[in-house]
Amino acid sequence: MSKKARKAAGKSTLADPATADASLAVTVRDSAQQIWLAGLGAFAKAQAEGSQAFDALVKEGASLQRRNQALVAEQLGEMAQRFSSVAGELTRQAAPAWERLESIFETRVAKALTRLATPSRQELETLLAHVERLDRTVASLVAASTPAKTMAKASRQRRDARQAGEDAAAPAAPAARRAAARKPVAG
Repeated sequence: MSKKARKAAGKSTLADPATADASLAVTVRDSAQQIWLAGLGAFAKAQAEGSQAFDALVKEGASLQRRNQALVAEQLGEMAQRFSSVAGELTRQAAPAWERLESIFETRVAKALTRLATPSRQELETLLAHVERLDRTVASLVAASTPAKTMAKASRQRRDARQAGEDAAAPAAPAARRAAARKPVAG
């Protein structure tokens, strides 16, 4: 055969799709059979070992869970400590800034009140004390002058009655007696 014929014959067997499909089907069937047999073997082994294998898996799972919980608790503790440390540091750094801001605010408010001629707290307290002293003085003067005013009124009424005549004196006399009766006795 010539070289060309041999190449054509070799290509026909490799390129024949029916042969390739058959070969693939055999390989897949053999693999599926092996997988099936492995599954049956695992099932038989699991039945034989049964509860022992299950109990061993439960113990391993519990052990793993305890280790993970301890690890998580430790990491949470470390994170809480770091967070607390960072929060404390931020608070420490922010405190001077807040104090400066408060001082600036107080200064500006004081300047605004001064420009508006608003009295200070001390000035208001002094003024209030002075008003209270004046109130007490006025009250004592009113209390001292009340009987004198009543007497002066009664005496004016008598004088007016004498000038107007005897008819006008009659109503004024009982009023003067009532006023004199109200006069407190100095003791």
